Amino acid sequence: MEQLKKIAEEALKLAHNSKQLDSIESAIRIKKTVLEITEEEEQKPWIRHAKTAGPAIANYLAVLAFLLSMGTLIFQYIQFRKTIDEQRETFNRTQWREALKSISVKDDSSVLSSALQMESFFKDPDYSKPSRSLAVALLPLMGSGDQADGLWESMLDNTRNTKDQLDLISVARTVAAEEEALFRKQRNIVGEMNFSQKLEFLNFIKSPEEFLTQDNSFPGMEKSKAGDKLALLEATHQAAQVATSLPENSLHGEDEYESDLRSRPLKRAKGDEWKISSISEGFGSLWRTHGDLKPMGQDFSGVILMGTDFRSVDFSTVTFNGIITDCDLSETVFDRAQLRDAIIWNVRGFENSSWTGANWWESSLLSCQLATYLSERYPSPGAYSQRVKGWTMPCER
Repeated sequence: MEQLKKIAEEALKLAHNSKQLDSIESAIRIKKTVLEITEEEEQKPWIRHAKTAGPAIANYLAVLAFLLSMGTLIFQYIQFRKTIDEQRETFNRTQWREALKSISVKDDSSVLSSALQMESFFKDPDYSKPSRSLAVALLPLMGSGDQADGLWESMLDNTRNTKDQLDLISVARTVAAEEEALFRKQRNIVGEMNFSQKLEFLNFIKSPEEFLTQDNSFPGMEKSKAGDKLALLEATHQAAQVATSLPENSLHGEDEYESDLRSRPLKRAKGDEWKISSISEGFGSLWRTHGDLKPMGQDFSGVILMGTDFRSVDFSTVTFNGIITDCDLSETVFDRAQLRDAIIWNVRGFENSSWTGANWWESSLLSCQLATYLSERYPSPGAYSQRVKGWTMPCER
C-alpha cells in the first residue's frame, strides 16, 4: 500500500512538471487507479468480517425466531390453562352451590343423597373442608348403618392430620350421644346413671332389641347378635322398608330422623349399633396404618369404642370419660390419661399395657381383672385406696 502511494505521488509530480497533455492524463489515471486500489484494500477486512459473521448472524436470528415462537406458544398455553382453570372453578362453584341447595334431611334417602354429594367434594382443594364439615353433621343422621359405612370409610381415607381426626371424633361422639339418649328415654333416666343402669346401657349398645318394647319394633325385626353385621343389615333394612311404607301423615310434619326417635327408636338404635362398631373398627385401622395419626392427647369425652383390636395403640394423655368395651388393650399405653368417669369393661386383653400416671381409680366402671392388674402395678394414692379395696364383683365403684 505504501509503494502504491509513492507511485501516485511520483505520478502527480511528473504531471505537475510536464507540459504535455498525455503525461498529465496518464498521471491522473495512475492516481485514480491507486485510490481505487487503496479503497478496495481498506474495505477487504470489513468484507471478510461480514462474510465470516454472516452465517453466525443468520443462526442467531434463527434461534431468536425459534425462541420468540416458543415464547408465543408458552404464553398461549398459560392462557389456555388459565382459561381451563377458570372454567373448572366456575363449574365446581356451580356444582357446589347446587349440592348445597339439594341438601335435605327430610328422610333417609335424602340424607344419603346429600351425604354422597358431600363425599364427591372431599378431594376438591376448594371445598374439601366445608364438604367434610357437612358430612360430619349428616353421617349420624343416616338411618342405615351399612349406608353410613361408605361415607365413614371415605372420611377415613381422606384423613391426613389431627384436625381431620377431630372430625372423626365428633362423628363418634354424636352417634354415642344419640344411643345414650335413646336408652335414657326408654328407661326414663334423668341425671347420672347408677351402676346397674350403666351395665344395662352396655348391653343396650350391643343388643338394643332386648330393651326396647315390642310396641316400638317392626314386623319381621329379628334379634341379632352383637357384632353380627349380616344380621344387623337385615334387621335395619327391614326396619327401613316398614318405615318407608308408613303413611305420610304419620310423621306429623317431622323429618324421618325425628320421627324415628319418637316412634321407631329400635330402628335408630340398630343403626347406631352398626355405626359404633364401624367407627371403632375405623379408628383401630387408622391408628395401626398411619404412624403419624394417634389418639394420643385427644379428647374422647362421650365416645364409645366397641369390639376392636387396639393392641399397642398409644392413648397416652387422652381425656376419656367414654366407654371402651369388648376391646383388646394388650400393650396399649394409657400413661397420664385422664379417665375420670370412664367405663372400661369386658376387655379381651390388657397384658403389658402401661398406665403410668393415669387416674384409673377414678373410672366409673372397670373390669375386675384389669382392676387387679392396675392395683398391683399402678397402685392408687391414699385418698382412693379404700374405694379400690372396697370394689366388689363386678367391680362397681
